[in-house]
Amino acid sequence: MNSYVSKHKSKEEKIYIPIKTLEFGYVYPNSPVEFIDGFVCYESESYEYFASLRLQNVSDKIIKSVEICLLCYQYANIPYLKIPFIYSISEKNTGLLSSVDEKKTLFGRKKQNYYIKSGAIFGNEILVPLPQSYFRKLEFELKNVVFENGEVYKYESHEFYKAKNYEKIAEENKFAYNRINVYENLEASYPIKNIPIVEDNAWICCCGQKNIVTSFECLRCRRSLQWQKEKLNENYFGSVINKENSVHSPHLKNFKKATYFEGRKAYVNPAELEEKQKLIRRALENVELEEIEKAKSFKRTVKKIVALALVLTFLSFLLTVIQNIKG
Repeated sequence: MNSYVSKHKSKEEKIYIPIKTLEFGYVYPNSPVEFIDGFVCYESESYEYFASLRLQNVSDKIIKSVEICLLCYQYANIPYLKIPFIYSISEKNTGLLSSVDEKKTLFGRKKQNYYIKSGAIFGNEILVPLPQSYFRKLEFELKNVVFENGEVYKYESHEFYKAKNYEKIAEENKFAYNRINVYENLEASYPIKNIPIVEDNAWICCCGQKNIVTSFECLRCRRSLQWQKEKLNENYFGSVINKENSVHSPHLKNFKKATYFEGRKAYVNPAELEEKQKLIRRALENVELEEIEKAKSFKRTVKKIVALALVLTFLSFLLTVIQNIKG
């Protein structure tokens, strides 16, 4: 991860070192705002810790402010510290605003926004201070959202729906995904991470990217929302498997064999497998080079020992000769 340079009111630039990536693989039902991602970092001179988050307005209304709460845990399941924080237009602390439909001006610069419109991502470059005391786990909650018309949305419940990890689904379903995957060319760069989940205002792509519900394709990998809704679910996977079994296709049987004997990746993700094989070959080449270097180093060490032994033998002989002359 690269260091993050911030130019605030101080005369000198401050350098922030990211130490942990924050991922939010879940969506809130009917929520006007969603967490996208973020990171935890520290300032290189003071060693003060901060969290930086990206949030998105997934509603169809303009937002004035969003209040969140950081929950710090030590050993118990109850947070020992709650840190409130408000992103507010009036306080000018919404960070670098960006939008999915934002257009550039004639001079190539984006128009400055003074509100959080529908689809806008905010929170960038805003650092939320973290406590200096030890905490084991950090969680985030949405508290309330204030819209431009004065309406307030309060989070009475913090229920959310988490996307199911792809690695935890049945092997037959992974086979089915391999058979219907029309985006195989994307697997090396954007491999499937989870089963997609779609709620009223937001959806999580199978690559892990969170999107506003009005985006008909993923902003990261460009996979179609409609294709994922129709194909990437257990019912459709089951129909693919039943079809394979009905025609006595050898593919599923071969897939299971490959899963057991050779590894699932040989069938599920050929592109990613090829990349991993390249890494393995490089690793083996490095091992071979290291072994050659070790052999050379051993030979050099043996030569040094032999040379030292010869020198000591000569010195011993020389001392014996000198003693004999004196005697």
